[in-house]
Amino acid sequence: PRARLARNITRSISSGDVLRQTVLRIFDSAIVRDPEHLAWAARNWLAICVAMALGCWGFSTVLNPYDAGIASVMGLLLNKAVGSAMVKNFARIQGVVVGTVIGQMAYSAFSHCTEYHLAALSMTLFTVTALSFFMYFNSENPMWVYVGFMLA
Repeated sequence: PRARLARNITRSISSGDVLRQTVLRIFDSAIVRDPEHLAWAARNWLAICVAMALGCWGFSTVLNPYDAGIASVMGLLLNKAVGSAMVKNFARIQGVVVGTVIGQMAYSAFSHCTEYHLAALSMTLFTVTALSFFMYFNSENPMWVYVGFMLA
């Protein structure tokens, strides 16, 4: 009976139906036209445009021109949380900052084009990513879960 039930279920649901339902849920007009959602999208669009302009033109000696780093960090920190999300936001910022610093330090230490430096850079990347995912999947405190996710 279970095999017959499984066959009937797989026959009744086609991949086209699943794809159509998924696309309809992504572009749900009730959510897309919601004024609160439109305000959130406009605010974040403006923030990313300003970050892209800063990255395009640079700023003094702090930001090099033609750098997409600021806009990519802005994309990571977008959040549509309701209520007080201070701890969660601080954990996300901490993970992004520490991950960026570790990446920049590893690149500056191993940026030479010899085989040994490339192997060391690859091992450093693997180790940091593995430790970050370990922190993400095995932390009981939600703050460290977000830090581990943003580190990776």
